[in-house]
Amino acid sequence: MRDVAPDAARALVAIPYAPVASVVSVYRRADVAHALDGFGFLAPRVEQRRILGTLFSSTMFAGRAGKDEVLLTTFVGGQREPTLPALPEADLVRIVSAELAVLLGARGTPLSCAVTRWPGAIPQYTLGHLDRIGAAATAERALPGLFLCASYRGGVAVGDCIASGCRTADMAANHLESH
Repeated sequence: MRDVAPDAARALVAIPYAPVASVVSVYRRADVAHALDGFGFLAPRVEQRRILGTLFSSTMFAGRAGKDEVLLTTFVGGQREPTLPALPEADLVRIVSAELAVLLGARGTPLSCAVTRWPGAIPQYTLGHLDRIGAAATAERALPGLFLCASYRGGVAVGDCIASGCRTADMAANHLESH
């Protein structure tokens, strides 16, 4: 992009991203009081939690945990607490375990945990974002066959990203068919 569309490249590099870490925890089912009868939860800022939310991964996807176990995927950091994802793994596990104890009635130590970090996870739609996206759109119009698709455009939720990816794939397919 820097060679063929330098303005767009500069604009896209200027998009700030918030870091996120996920902590995947496995508990014995008997050690979690909550029914886990849904997809999970978001923890809004007003609740003053140290986590962003938790997915009930073993509820959503069969086979993700052993018999009599549950798998929970918890997210920390984001724009709310951007320093958390850089903490040592043990600290992240301790924070998440304490939050799950309060919010889900998770007792004891998880059977296992895994931490994954994304230093640039969530694009921030800050002041000037529409101008940055406009520079990308200008490059796409000027360079037929260039198609940009990412969470910085159209929403950061999984559903938004899937829809954006499908639209972009359709545009690319149409372009290829017409040439």
